[in-house]
Amino acid sequence: MEIVEWAGDRWALEELLLEADPSRALVAAYLGEGFLLAALEGGRPVGEALAVPHPGGWELKNLAVDAACRRRGIGRALVEGVFTRLAPGETLWVGTAEGVPWGLAFYGACGFVRDHLVPGFFLKNYPQPVMDGGIRCIDMVYLRRKKEES
Repeated sequence: MEIVEWAGDRWALEELLLEADPSRALVAAYLGEGFLLAALEGGRPVGEALAVPHPGGWELKNLAVDAACRRRGIGRALVEGVFTRLAPGETLWVGTAEGVPWGLAFYGACGFVRDHLVPGFFLKNYPQPVMDGGIRCIDMVYLRRKKEES
């Protein structure tokens, strides 16, 4: 597996992008920003991470790994690939559903700490209920990880 900066049509990763964010309209709103990394196996994309500019650093806006390839370190490798592109002193933020334990556990294992909560985020931004593993997503919790100064 290799992590590369995706230079092609970003919508070519549509299936993965919509796995992380089910709103095509919301994905379209940020898809052209920042940089997009892809995890490739045999030349085939099996994961992606999209980071967009955010005051004081970057926001990991979209992260997904193909269901058949999960639990092999691909997601963590993508997060680390994004983090290595940060300048010293910059912060990487990521939002995930509050109350969904695997998302919080994953980002915690990647070195993120809780920053703030956006109550009702999923209710306000998605016309249909957003579910993650049978849990309805309501509030968004933002986590952060700062790259230390050199």
